[in-house]
Amino acid sequence: MTNRIRALCFISSILLSVSQAVAQSTKNVVTGINAESTSGKTVTVSWESPEDSSSVSTFLVYREKQPLTSWTQIENMEPVAILNGDETSYTDSLRTSQEYYYAIITVVSPSKRSNPGLYYDEQIDDSAESRSDETIIKTVLPGVNATVNGARIKTSKNRSNKTVIQKREPTVKEYKNGELRETPLPYIDVLDEKPAHESTISNQSKEKAKTLIKGSGTYKRDPLPVHIFEEDLVSPAGGDEYLLFEILKTYFIKKQYTESITALRNFLAQNRTKSVADRASFYLGESYYYTGNFPAALTRFLALEDTYPELTRRWIDSSLDLFN
Repeated sequence: MTNRIRALCFISSILLSVSQAVAQSTKNVVTGINAESTSGKTVTVSWESPEDSSSVSTFLVYREKQPLTSWTQIENMEPVAILNGDETSYTDSLRTSQEYYYAIITVVSPSKRSNPGLYYDEQIDDSAESRSDETIIKTVLPGVNATVNGARIKTSKNRSNKTVIQKREPTVKEYKNGELRETPLPYIDVLDEKPAHESTISNQSKEKAKTLIKGSGTYKRDPLPVHIFEEDLVSPAGGDEYLLFEILKTYFIKKQYTESITALRNFLAQNRTKSVADRASFYLGESYYYTGNFPAALTRFLALEDTYPELTRRWIDSSLDLFN
């Protein structure tokens, strides 16, 4: 009986030491972390100082493309920044609009501990790692010292669109007067012109397209430059948007419009989210437009009049002007 009591006392002392260690390590964790886009190509990460800030020597800033929920995700990573223990924010400069998640890890120094007698035994507490005379608090708490929502930089719509358009200039043709102007590619006969994703194109839109084309003549207006939606300028993480981005990158951007038509029709044959399906249908209309198949292009643009009224109006007018 005496041995049993001694064993229970020993276990209790260990549990008490561990609970004190966890409580103390939690006091050294920052709270209220937040990451948001500020200006230009920067994201600002801010947080509140730990409860026991007197022993904090530095902060380690970690950045990852997926949510950070445990120390094992970052233990082999190099921090993107090492800050003084009195800092409460960090401005991160990014090159792309990729979404990132952040974690702020605390490093304490024995020389700065306010009350070393109440600090923990490092052999018992495995939530810390010694670094010479410093200790890393290996605690990652989503919503506390790790961001739950990703942050990305803001992009300039006009500047981005201009860059993309310059890479996709239509070919030029010389006319009798010696002037050069942009022209669409020659007409390419595509088999099976029945539009994919027919649920988005009503019979009323088709009849309207036939009526407009029947009454149109031959015009000499320049074709429109390629339009890319801002949502498709940067590779998304996954889902329908990623599949659409891959089609654009593989065919549409390279001006392989015949292959783009086939890929987009197959893409729209499956159930997609409305916003992605609308953009894909517009790119399909553009692909028809640049192959010279203006009736098929017009049908697509007419079906999207309510979604993109200002945008489709220009493409409808241009399709009618260029139709021969």
